[in-house]
This record gives sequence, structure tokens and C-alpha cells, in this order.
Amino acid sequence: MPSPHLMLTLVALVISVALLYLPSGQEEPRLWLISAVASYLILRHGTRMLPWVALSGLAASGSLMSASGWAMAGFAAPLILFTGTACLTLMPLVIARGLRYAEPHAQRSGKASLLGTLLSVSAGAAASTAVWTLGDLILHPAPSFDVATLTYRFFALGLAPLVILPLYQLNRSKRSHAASVTQAERIGWLGAAVFLASLAITESSQVLLLLLPLFLWSALRMELILSVALNGLTVLALLTLIPPLEMGNPHADWVMQAQLAVYFISALFLGTTIADRRKIETRLEDRVLQRTQDLQQINQELQDEVFIRKQAEKSLLASSRKYRSLIDTAGSPIVILDRDFSVRQWNRAASDLFGQKRDDIQGKDFVHTFMLRSFQEETAWKIQKVFETGQTLENLENEISDAQGRNLVMLWNVARFVNPGTEGDMQVIVVGQNITSIRETQNQLHFLAHYDVLTGAANRRLFEDRGRQSLKQGYRNGHDVGLIGLDVDHFKRINDTLGHDVGDELLKVLFSRMKDCLREEDTIARLGGDEFAILLNKVNGRDGCLKVAENLLKSITRPVQVPGQQLIITTSIGVTLAPQDGTDYGVLLKNADMAMYRAKKNGRNTIQFYEPEIGEEMAHQLNIEQALRQGLEQNEFILYFQPQIDLEDNRVIGFEALLRWHHPQKGLLTPAHFLDIAEQSGLLPTLGVWIIDSVFEQARKLQLLSATPLRVSVNLSGRELRHPSLVPHVKDTLQRTGLDPQLISFEVSEPAIVSNIDDSLRALNQLKALGVSLTIDSFGSGLTSLSHLATMPVDMLKVHHSLIGGIPDESYDTAIFNTLVAIAQGMGLRLVVEGVETEAQENYFRSKGIRYVQGHRFAAPIPAEHLPRFLGQLSNGEIGRNQTQMGLQLQ
Repeated sequence: MPSPHLMLTLVALVISVALLYLPSGQEEPRLWLISAVASYLILRHGTRMLPWVALSGLAASGSLMSASGWAMAGFAAPLILFTGTACLTLMPLVIARGLRYAEPHAQRSGKASLLGTLLSVSAGAAASTAVWTLGDLILHPAPSFDVATLTYRFFALGLAPLVILPLYQLNRSKRSHAASVTQAERIGWLGAAVFLASLAITESSQVLLLLLPLFLWSALRMELILSVALNGLTVLALLTLIPPLEMGNPHADWVMQAQLAVYFISALFLGTTIADRRKIETRLEDRVLQRTQDLQQINQELQDEVFIRKQAEKSLLASSRKYRSLIDTAGSPIVILDRDFSVRQWNRAASDLFGQKRDDIQGKDFVHTFMLRSFQEETAWKIQKVFETGQTLENLENEISDAQGRNLVMLWNVARFVNPGTEGDMQVIVVGQNITSIRETQNQLHFLAHYDVLTGAANRRLFEDRGRQSLKQGYRNGHDVGLIGLDVDHFKRINDTLGHDVGDELLKVLFSRMKDCLREEDTIARLGGDEFAILLNKVNGRDGCLKVAENLLKSITRPVQVPGQQLIITTSIGVTLAPQDGTDYGVLLKNADMAMYRAKKNGRNTIQFYEPEIGEEMAHQLNIEQALRQGLEQNEFILYFQPQIDLEDNRVIGFEALLRWHHPQKGLLTPAHFLDIAEQSGLLPTLGVWIIDSVFEQARKLQLLSATPLRVSVNLSGRELRHPSLVPHVKDTLQRTGLDPQLISFEVSEPAIVSNIDDSLRALNQLKALGVSLTIDSFGSGLTSLSHLATMPVDMLKVHHSLIGGIPDESYDTAIFNTLVAIAQGMGLRLVVEGVETEAQENYFRSKGIRYVQGHRFAAPIPAEHLPRFLGQLSNGEIGRNQTQMGLQLQ
């Protein structure tokens, strides 16, 4: 395809050659093609076409000058050529710029017709024509231009945009511009146009009238742009091709041109009107279509809404039935109330709970009809609170009486809601839950956590909590708080002899009696076993505590009836007072405990107030206990042996093993400093095992050192005697060491035997069965009955040193000793006197025929490691010669 530049040049050359051969006076109308092609090229390809457009204008102007004659122009010929070239170059540029500007402006303004734009551009082209003509007038002093020439130049330049813009728009459009026009109709219109144009060349004045229906046909049947393009092309073709009319009539051509202009403008106006109508109709149809679609959409939405509403009503009805069924079959009572507490509805569970049918309770006052009187005010207040304050949910717990007359604990949930069936009136729904079993379980757990199951007294946890609270209140208010600790004397003996059931009943009676002696604000706690503690809140100092303690002691010691017998129990009471003795609960409880044990030590069945020295003593005992444990671990205990003498021949017949503690700080300690503490702390059995093992081993060594047998005595406490492991351990030790049992003698104090006579006799018999000797130590210091003494499997009686201190000067001590001697002789028992210190005592005992003695008069206790040397010296007679003591010898 040839380039636009070549195409423009060819068109311009063809027109220039054609103009050279046409008659004069018809050149200007032929310039429309140059202007039209140049305008289209600038519209399509921009200003880079200007050089080619100028070249085409120069060629066209030169052709015009050749046709008119250069001679007539004279010296003005170059200027005329330049003016024509400039107009033919600038006019297409102006036309193209104007069209490019007018087109989007018309589209933005939303106008349906391009008529105004076309006329405006045409007017600009006409003004350019006037400038061209004015230039010719200036260059030609005697102008030869007339109205026909101006008309020719206007049509030549002014009709170019009327053709170019529709063609340009038609080229840019991507849709069919005459969808309603058939192909046959187009061909027919073009054929008619060609036919009329051929007739107009020969018969111009007679045929021009036939162009009007052809223009109206295009305006009525075709779109505006296509109609304008076709009509404009037809007009320009006729102006170019029709020969000049009568030469004698100068206005004939002008009339023909005006006639063509009227036809064109009339067709243009009719086409514009029809186009506007079509647009209005199209817009109206679009609006009607849009409205119809909107109405259809609205109708569909209404149908959907109606369908949804129907579905919602069905779902609501089904849900209502479902929830009504759920509520009616629910296991919890559900009640709906008005503001005046009147019942509007309730379910089957509520009917079963209160024993009334649903129809019978309509309108009844729920609060005052079904709630217990003590809970009516609180229940009414909680429900009214939901109505008045806007609170959506409230909980309350109360008790009711059900249809069977049982008192039940109920938890009610009160919720507010608006019932649509009551025109928006506010109501509440009350849902109940029977929590009686839960509360009973909680109460039981609370009781187990804070109270003693057997007696109902407070436990240690609750007692501590109340004690701390009472101490805080006492500190703030300035009053005293008393704390009493007590336990039953010898309660273990009651459990062992009468059974634990009797012991439990005894504790219940004890708690009941203590409770009768106290006030409501006081607290009794069972701390464990038979140990109780009492908290006296706001007590009147020491006197108030003493009064309460005396009442307790008097009440507890009253006889207690148990199955088969009466019991008289005693108790030891310790009392401490806050803030005098301390302000901390733990300190006060410890003080009361220490005071109670001091009461036991003082003889039981008594009252002991806490004193600072008691604490010091307990601290001392604690230190001794800790040191005892350490001493056992580090082997700090040793054995001393004191000889036993036969006065008849001054021979050593045996030794008594004496325990000593080599304390790291206090030195050598006798059992009087630590034996009771060892027994109380439970260390005595361990210590006793060590003593028996050591004594038996030392006794075996003594037999190897002595030519004659020597008996060794070892002391047993009451607890050791009755300990179940004693007899098996003695038996095993005898077998292990191979020692003759007759060379071992166990000494048990008379008070230790009397404290539990039955168990003591049982243990003594078991030891005697092993073949060992038995001695009652400290004879005469206890209350042993002679009948019990006769049944004891003992071999000797040892008189306590406290009973011979006044002998021979004190007649009272002498009388007691003589009585003891008579008892021993009467029962056939050997008598041993310990603690002989003076020569007078020795002489007295010799005079009374007492054979067996021991004491410092004869020999002090000897460490075990010194026994070999002692026995050696005794065999050699060195002791009798070198010491003030009497001479001793081995038997």
C-alpha cells in the first residue's frame, strides 16, 4: 500500500494537471480535494505531514497560476503563489486542529448532534477563505473576484471538514453505522447519486431539484455521520464536475451553489433532528428497559423476601414448638413472671416441684405463694432488681418446701426478656436447679476440712485460723486472749485395756463437758489423740483463765459411765495468756503445751500456768535431746562399774553397771541429767540396746579376768522393761556372747514396776525364764503391795540410799530400814544396801547381819577400761594397804 505522503502528492499532481485543462472560472471548487486529503492526513498522522501538505499546496497554487496566466499577475505572481500555498498549507492544519478539539468537547458535553461543531469548523474555514481572497485583493489593484468566486472558495475550503469529520469518525467507529439499512438500499442510493450526478453535468439546472429527495433519503434512512459524509461528497463532486451556467448571468453559479447549500443544510438539519429523536428514543427505551429491570429485580426481591418470611415463620413456628417442648420436658423448673411476680407460665418440672397444676397457678404470686417466709424478701428484691436496673441476669439461692414437704436448697437464675406475645411487656424467666445434694456435700467437706469427725470439735486448721483472728482483735481492742492445752492422763491405758470404742466415747463425753464450761465465742479443738486446745476470747486476765481451767478440771474428773463400769479420769491442764506470754499463735500453742507437760510432771490432774522458766527448761531439754542423738552417733556414752561387797568376808561379789555421758562441753554427766529426757524423747530404747550389748560384753571380759564368777547388774527403766523387744534382744545377746545368765542381774525400780504392774510382772517372768537374776531397785520408795511382791520373780531387794541417810542416828530411818529387813528376811530375799558412805553405817549394817552393800565407803564407780587394773590390784591386796578403804579381796 502506498504511503500517505506519496498518495497526497499524487492526488495534488493529478488535480494540478486537471486544472490546467479546465475552463477558467472553475478552478477553486476543485481545491476541496486537496484541503480534504490534507486535513485527513493531519488528523490521522499529525503535524509531521505539514511538509508534504505545503508541497501539495505549492503544486496546486502553481497549477492555478498556470491556468489563469502568469502574465496577468505580473510582478505579484510570486506573492500570489506564496499566499495560495500558505492558505492551502495552514487551512488543513487549522481544520484538523479544530476538528480534533471539537470532537471530544462535543462528546464531553453530552450533546446528541454534531451540527454545531460542524458549522463552527466550517465558519472557521470560511474565514480562512476570506483571508485568502483579501490577500488577492491587496495584490490585485483591479480585482476580478465576485460573489461566485467567494462561494467557490468557501465550498472548496469550508466543505472539507464536513466531509473529513464524518469519514474520520466512520473510520474510527468499530460498530455498524447503519444497522437498519440493508446492503441493497446502500447500493441503490449510490446508484441514484451517480445517475443524478451524470445528469447534472449535462442538465444541471433541471436535475438539481432531484437531489433534494436523495438527500432526504440519506437523512431519514442513514445515521447522521454517514449521511453527512455522503451528502457532502455529492455536493463537492457536483461543484467540481458541473460546467458553468449561462455566461451572461453572473449570478447563476452562485444560485446553484446556494441551492446545493440549502439542500445540504436541510438534509443536515433533518438528519440531526432524526438522530436526536433516535437518541431520545434509545435513551427512553434504555430507561424503560432499566426501569423494567429494576422493577423486575424489586419484584424478585419482594418475592424472595416473601419466601424468606414464610420460611422464617415456618422456622419460627417449628422453633417455638421445639423450644416449648424442650422447656416443658426440661428437668429444671422454669417459671415466667410479670412485674407483680404473678405466674404466667411454668413447665412440668415446676408443677412436679410445687405440686400444683399449670392451669391452677396462672396469676398467682410466685414469691409469696411458693417461697419460704424467711426468703421472700430477698427473692422479691432480686427479681425486682432485674426489672428496674436493666440487669439482664441475676442469681439467688434460697430454700423451698416441695410437694412432699421436704426443704430443698434451690439455685435460681433470673433473666429478663421481652415477650412479643404481650405487646413488648417486660417479663422475667426464672430457672431453678435443685442443689440440695451439692450443698450437703459442700457442708460435709467443709466440716471434714475444719472439724474433728469424732467429737465435732474444731480441728487444728480451724483452731489456728480462729486463734490468729482472736489475737488480732485482742491486739486492736486491748483485751486478753487465753489458750489452754489439756489431755487425758493415762489415756493410752484406757484404750489398751477397755478398747478404742470406749476411748472414743470417752472423748465425746470429754468434749461435751468442756463445751458446757465455755462460752459461745470460745473454741475447742482436738489437736490429736486425747490432746485438746481451748481458745478463750476476751478473757479476764489470769483470774478468768484460772476460773475456766478449774471448772474444766472439776467437770472432767466427774465419773464417766462406760459399758460395765465407771471411770474416773483426770487431766493435766496448761494455760498461757496473750499478750503477756506472747502475741504469736504458734508461740502461745507451744507455751500451753509446755505448761501442760509441766503439770504432768508435777503429778497430773493439776493446772499449770506458763512461766518463762518452763520455756527455758524445755529449751534445755531440747538441747539435751539433740545432744543425746549426737552422742549416740559419736559414741560419747561410757560405762562405769561400782563393786558390790559381801561384808561377811569383805569380798567383791559383783559390779553394778552405771551409765555415764562424756558430754563435749559439760564433761562427765550421770543419768540424772539426761535419762528422763532420753525416755521422753524415745531415745531410751536405742540407748538401752547399747547398754545391754556393752554390759554383756564387759561381763564376758570380767569372767576372763577373774578366777571366780562375778555378777554384773544393769538397770532397766519401766519403759525398757515393758518394751516388746527387750526379752528377744536379751536372749539373742546371751546366745551371741555365750554368757551364763546367772551372772547377769536386771535391776528395776519399784516405781517403774508399780506404774504398770500387770505388764511389768509379765516382762519379769519372761526375763526370769531366761535364767537371769532380778532385783527390785529403790525398794521402799514406792507403794508396792506385799501381795504383788510375793508374786514377783525377784531374787534381791535393793534399799534406796535415801532411806539410810539418817542411820544410825535417826530413829525414823532406822525403823523403816528394820522393817524392810524384816520383809526381805520373811520372804527369803537377799537384801542389798546401796549408798553406804560412812563407817558408822557400815558398823550398823554389820551389827544387823546385812551382808551385801555398795557405796563410796568401799569403792567408787570405776571406768570399764580400768577394771583389769582394779582386779589385779585387788588380787594382790594393794588396795587394802595403800588406801583408807577397808581391805577388799576377790571371792
